[in-house]
Amino acid sequence: MATPRKKQVILSQTKYYHCMTRCVRRAFLCGKDFATGKNYEHRRDWIEARIIMLTRLFTIDVCAYAIMQNHTHLVLFVDDSRAETLSNIEVLRRWGAIHKLTAEETHYLRYGEEGLTDLGRASVKKEIMRRRKSLSCISTFMKELNQEIATRANKEDDCKGKFWEARFKSQALLDEKALIACMVYVELNPLRVGASSSLSNSEYTSIRKRLIEARIGKQPFELLPFKTKREQFGKHLPFDLFSYLELVEQTSKTIGTSGKNVASFSLAKFGIAPSAWEELCIGFEEAFGFVAGNADSLIAFKNRINQKRIKGVGNATRLFP
Repeated sequence: MATPRKKQVILSQTKYYHCMTRCVRRAFLCGKDFATGKNYEHRRDWIEARIIMLTRLFTIDVCAYAIMQNHTHLVLFVDDSRAETLSNIEVLRRWGAIHKLTAEETHYLRYGEEGLTDLGRASVKKEIMRRRKSLSCISTFMKELNQEIATRANKEDDCKGKFWEARFKSQALLDEKALIACMVYVELNPLRVGASSSLSNSEYTSIRKRLIEARIGKQPFELLPFKTKREQFGKHLPFDLFSYLELVEQTSKTIGTSGKNVASFSLAKFGIAPSAWEELCIGFEEAFGFVAGNADSLIAFKNRINQKRIKGVGNATRLFP
């Protein structure tokens, strides 16, 4: 039986989550279907544009992503505290950008409470509370992403039925080692499966955007930024930007050979042993279940949700000593 999402996503334990969705049909999400000769490459633009739009509306940031031929990977940061600071008007404005508002909500957005009945005011307040919660909800974010793409793809294919698997897969990333390993795993996905030959031509990935912007001393606006000398304060990933880019580039040149070939000083900055690095970069998703991190954090998470067993404790002991 699948683990309920409320046990997989617990923001008091971590704000970082790895989400993956795979097509259920044989037909490709993107790329060329050699069986039919059809090219679906343009769908990557749909997905990327939808991700960017949703990050502007939701209080959820993208740390890393890769859009593959039949699946997508996202590493997300849930900023639930930011959702609480949004004004009621801002909550409705954001939600109204993707869904039709009720008559009472539309009235409130234009005129405030003036003119609303007591019942109408109570209804609007209740809906605002729901919308605010939804704007920091991973399940809602993924639904808004996947449902839009499925509808457009089915229309293009002139068919009905499921386009994605029943549920998206999520992994809670409990500590910095799990976060950095998962991000690099996602960034290198196209190289690992032979879809690209280098980071610079890995289109529709976060690492390509980061490398392009880094050349001119900037960071992509659509991605959660790394810590730099310019960005010492505010919200950012808990790693140095250039150390991260160096690690990904070195790993990209040695993937499939041995993690020991990655300069030890690069891995030392993140506290990860070279002997474990190759396995993490190639099989991170399979090494853990819906939670990833060191053994102690996995056991604590297991106890927190009253779970008898949790996948990955043995791997965590070995990979994150």
